Parts: sequence; structure tokens; C-alpha cells
Amino acid sequence: MSNLKLSFPDIPARAVAVTVSEAFDEDETIYNSISGPRYTRSWLQATSASNLLIDFALGAGVTSSSDHLIIAHADQWLDHPTYGDVTDISVFSDSLSDYSTAATIYNDASPDPTDLLGPDSEDYIATWSAATARRYWRLFVSKPNTTFLAHSKIYLGTFYDPGIDCSRYTIDYIDRPPYLSRADAGTIIIGRRERPRYRFTIAWDGVSDALITTFSDSILKIQHKHKGVFLYSTAANEILDGHRLVHCDMTSARITGGGVANWNRLECTFEEYSG
Repeated sequence: MSNLKLSFPDIPARAVAVTVSEAFDEDETIYNSISGPRYTRSWLQATSASNLLIDFALGAGVTSSSDHLIIAHADQWLDHPTYGDVTDISVFSDSLSDYSTAATIYNDASPDPTDLLGPDSEDYIATWSAATARRYWRLFVSKPNTTFLAHSKIYLGTFYDPGIDCSRYTIDYIDRPPYLSRADAGTIIIGRRERPRYRFTIAWDGVSDALITTFSDSILKIQHKHKGVFLYSTAANEILDGHRLVHCDMTSARITGGGVANWNRLECTFEEYSG
């Protein structure tokens, strides 16, 4: 197991059907949870009930394990001054579409906004030991009645683990462009809109052939449709400048063979998402 893993929209991206128990806004649908930039949202309508079910069904004969859940912008679930807070987050799986024999994979009966991670403490992550592979997966959320619940992304599935610690990394800062504004007195103000974003360049030397294939099939091949990965630091937090979790756009990936079996160099550049 390496000290840095990659999360991607695994089960949600591969699902052939996504169903919800409550209506979402027609312009900010549940599908914004799977695709699109971080600044897009999935918004529940005002008439939503107290419990929300989001079901992901894989194709016939297809099953999947999982070992984590990430909710991007869960701060809007757990620390909203107007709409109230989510009181339960659970994950279930089943071999049957009606979830009549569902297994509880994860339960958080008291999610706490102080546990949110990321540079701006906005994202929720839960991890567990690899679960039994099943076809049907359900995210259960308990919330106050008629809450305008909103979030950005749902990543549910299995981390990509390159199998070795990273060999080297660099951290850069992408500065925000300046802006000009005019005060009422006529003074011109030059400022910056937000803090700089991160750019991480990370390399792994000695990745096996099988794990390179997994990286290509699981992550590279879906970036045109389901862009984005979460970088998750399990031990050496300095790799992410002291953070454990950062949502990024993978702007480049280079795979170089070493001329021998099971030795490959994987080098990727990740730019932190805004929004």
C-alpha cells in the first residue's frame, strides 16, 4: 500500500442506472454528482423528505467492491447556517435491486463538520476495508425535512493504489489573476479573488504492469467524460502540503516503461479544482 492514493468516480461513473428517492433541481441534477467541474452542484428541491436515497446499479453480471466514499462540498451538508445539518450518512450494497438483503458497508450516525478535509475543509471522506463485490450500491442520507441539500461530487468505489510510495513530488502554487475595482470615492483597488491553487507533480518509479493497466483502464479512459480525481494522503501528508485530501484535475499523465517486466514510471500533474 502506498502513502498516496487516487480516488475517481468509480461506481457512480460505471452505473447503468442512477435513481434517487427525492427530486433534484432540473438544472442541477444528480448527474452533476458524477460528471462536470467541481463548481457544479446537485440541488434537492424544496419539497424533499427527511431521508434521501441515491442508488447506483451496475450492468448485468457486473459487480464492484468499495473501500471509500467521498462527498465533495459536504460542508453544505454538515455546516449550513440556514438549511440544517445532515444527521446520518450510510452506504449499503446488495445483490438484489430492491435492497431486501442489503449489507451495511458504512454508517456515520453523527457526521461532524470538524472532520471535513481539504485545503478549505469542505470535503467528507470515509474509508473501510474492501467490501464484498456487489451489483447494487446505495447512499443513504438523513437530513432535516424540506432541506435544500446541495453537494458537488460523489465518489464511491475503490481507490487506485500504485502499490509503492511516490518517488518524488513537487508543489507549485497557481496564482489567481488580479482584479480591479473602483471604490465609491474613485480609488482603484487591486486585489486577488481567492487563495492560490495547488499544482502537484508526482512520480512513482517501479509500478507493476498490472497496476499501470488498472490506472489506464480505471482513470485515464474516463477523464474525457468524468474528469477529476481526489488525492488522498494516507501517511506522508507533506506530499499534499500538509493536507490529507485535495480534489484535482489531472492535467497530464506520462507512463514510461523501464525495459523490464513490472517496472514502469508513472508521472502525473494535478491542479487543484476551484469552486
